Amino acid sequence: MDGEDSARSISLTSDVAQVKSKTKTKEDDDRRREKKTKLEVEIGIFYKHEREKFDDLTELNKLFSPDGDQGEKLSQLAAVRKKIMQLEHIVNEQNVRYAELEGIKLRDAEDDVNSAGRDSMKYARIKEEFDLLIKVMRSCAARGRLIKNTPILIDKWIPLDQRLSVNIRQNVEKLLEESEAIDHTIFLDREGNRKAPKVLIVPGIGTGMAWKDRIMVPLFAPPTLTTVVSIIRTLAGYRWHLTTTSYNWKDMPGEIGSMYRLIYPDYTFTNLEKSFTDDYVKWISKEALGFQVLPPNVRALFWKKIPFSATHKQNLAKRATVYAKLLSADMMK
Repeated sequence: MDGEDSARSISLTSDVAQVKSKTKTKEDDDRRREKKTKLEVEIGIFYKHEREKFDDLTELNKLFSPDGDQGEKLSQLAAVRKKIMQLEHIVNEQNVRYAELEGIKLRDAEDDVNSAGRDSMKYARIKEEFDLLIKVMRSCAARGRLIKNTPILIDKWIPLDQRLSVNIRQNVEKLLEESEAIDHTIFLDREGNRKAPKVLIVPGIGTGMAWKDRIMVPLFAPPTLTTVVSIIRTLAGYRWHLTTTSYNWKDMPGEIGSMYRLIYPDYTFTNLEKSFTDDYVKWISKEALGFQVLPPNVRALFWKKIPFSATHKQNLAKRATVYAKLLSADMMK
C-alpha cells in the first residue's frame, strides 16, 4: 500500500508540475504577444512620424534657393539640420523596437518555425538594408576623400558663393541625362537594350558608387568637387563595376577592364580603379569637347569601348587630326 501511495504521490506531483509548466508557458506566450503588439503599434506610430518629418524636410528643400542671401541660406540649412536630427532620432527609436521585435519573432520561431521564420527573415532584411545604407554612406565619403563619418552640415562647408548645388532628384536626373548623352552606351546591355539601374540618393556626402543593380548618389558632393564631376565619377564607378563583376574579368579578352589593365599592368586593383575613374572624367568632360588630355592608348581604348555617338565622332574628327585618324580606323573595319 505504501508503494501504491508513493506511486500516486509521485504521479500527482508530476501532474501538478506539468500544469504549472503549461501555465508558465502560456503566461510567457501571452507576455510575448502583448509585447509584440505594443512594439508593432509603436513602430507604426514612429513610421507615421518619420513620414511627417520627411515631408517637412521635403518642403524645406523646395524652399531652398541657391540665389538667396547668406543669412537666409544659413537659416534654411539650420532648419534642415534640425529636421535631419529629428529623423535620425525617430529612425534610431524604430531600430531599437525592430531589434526587440526581431528577438520576439526568433523566440516564436521555436514554436512555429515556418510562420515566425518568414517574419524574422523580413525584419532581418530590413536590418540588412539599414546596415548596407551605413556602409554605402561611409564608402561614398571615402571615395570623396573624406573621413568615413564626415558630418554634412558644419559651418565651414556652407559656401559663401551662390553656386551651392544639392543632389536632389531633379538635379541628379538632369546630370545623368547629360552624361548619358555623351556616353550613350553606358546603360545598354549586351543585346543593345537600354537597362538603366536604380538610382538611390542617400543622406550623406561624398562621391557615388555602384552596388549590384543600383547607383548610390550622396545628397551632397565633396567640397572639392562640383556636382557635375561628382556624378561623372559615380558613372565611372558604375562602368568599372560592370566590367569587373566577373571573377575572371582580368582574362576576358575584348572587355574594357582587361584591356585597360594591359595599359597599366603593374597597378593594384585599387589604383587601377582610381586611374580608370580619373581617365573617364577626362574622357567625358575634356575629350568629348576636343581637348586631348588622355594618353593615346587610353584614348583609342575609350574611343572603341566607351564610344561617342557617330555624329559626335564626326564633329571631333573635324576639330583634330587625332580624332580623324580614329574615325578613319572605324570606317576601315
